[in-house]
Amino acid sequence: MGYAGINQGFAAHATNGGHSSNGSSAVFAINNPESLTDWNYRAMHQGTVVAKAVIASYFNQPKFLSYYGSCSAGGRQGWMEAERYPEDYDAIIVGSPGLDDVRQSASALWVNQKVLPVNGSTWFSNHTWSIVHNEVLKQCDGIDGVVDGVLNNPLRCNFRPEAIACRPWETNTTDCLTFDQLQTLRYIYEPWVDTNDTYVYAGFPVGGELGFIAGNLLPDGGQYGQDGDFYRHIVYNDSSWMVDQISYASVQLALNTIAPGDSATNPDISKFVARGGKLIQYVGWQDKYISPLESIHWHQVVDRYMTTHTNYTTEDYFRLFIVPGMGHCAGGNGPNTFGQPSSYTGTPPLSQKPSENAIFSLVQWLEKGIPPTQYTGTSYHNNNKTLGVSYQRPICMWPKTAVYKGGDENKVESFACEL
Repeated sequence: MGYAGINQGFAAHATNGGHSSNGSSAVFAINNPESLTDWNYRAMHQGTVVAKAVIASYFNQPKFLSYYGSCSAGGRQGWMEAERYPEDYDAIIVGSPGLDDVRQSASALWVNQKVLPVNGSTWFSNHTWSIVHNEVLKQCDGIDGVVDGVLNNPLRCNFRPEAIACRPWETNTTDCLTFDQLQTLRYIYEPWVDTNDTYVYAGFPVGGELGFIAGNLLPDGGQYGQDGDFYRHIVYNDSSWMVDQISYASVQLALNTIAPGDSATNPDISKFVARGGKLIQYVGWQDKYISPLESIHWHQVVDRYMTTHTNYTTEDYFRLFIVPGMGHCAGGNGPNTFGQPSSYTGTPPLSQKPSENAIFSLVQWLEKGIPPTQYTGTSYHNNNKTLGVSYQRPICMWPKTAVYKGGDENKVESFACEL
């Protein structure tokens, strides 16, 4: 859990994944398979083994419970631990895990190519995204009972972008969407389906359009970001590879070469569960780096596999929570603070109560057998705890959604989690 663990009184460790970089560069992997193996899974496992030995020696306590917590790439590593090294941790909490780098990075690059070039007929400026977002709210904000700028469940929104389509007589298209832009939105909101109707990766739900301004849709198409670097340096091992070369063939190549070591996509976590392991996963509905729909998809995959191959009941060991209005791991304009590992440096939790603190809810689940069913999510004014609480909402266990039942819209008790 690194900083979050130490902040909350745990003995903790962290790892750089076996290399030093700026967080987005994959240059370390060029002609360096050992460093790639470290990044994929070995560094976290070996770091865990050493950390547990040091802790046992320092505290003279040979037996203790171990908790894992992280987000994004760290979320992938958490699942990798459950899949490959089920004895490393007793309970795990992961946020927006990049389980499938192969598909996620390819999808980001593929969608970028549909939007580019900058200022072309398919490009979306910041102003254009604001127009789209305002129309989404106009059509769907009140579905959950409150008009507050946050969609509690975007899947309940049947958004029709045609409502802001440019009409034939309009010569100024600044405040409307052209035909090409309407077509491009399909590539963003809908899944990437390629050769022979092959599903590649999920689209993004509506409601987080402003996140694209700083998210995956970049002026350089992700050329020098982590997605471009992943394919350039890890998949192709070729520093001259350019992102406009991305295709489904790139995905197929990566699935056959990189995925077995890199992707945490083995739904068989029976050994982890057999030890009594518990796993909480969270993701923001407005995440514009890793689609929250992939978390739903993965929950279904694990549920389907474990239900048909074991006698375990999914909610006894794996629970998913989707946070309205939250971006990637934290932030956003929703109730984005509930003690998740990724929030401690910017928006720390209100308390250590399990209802307000996901880390301590994991401890309670493992040590007392009381599982989390919902959290009280807090939105601070300007995402700054020192400025006080703006409002609170329930963060419901999927597939339930927070619905307004009456009373003060800023109070958590005015909402209920319902199917």
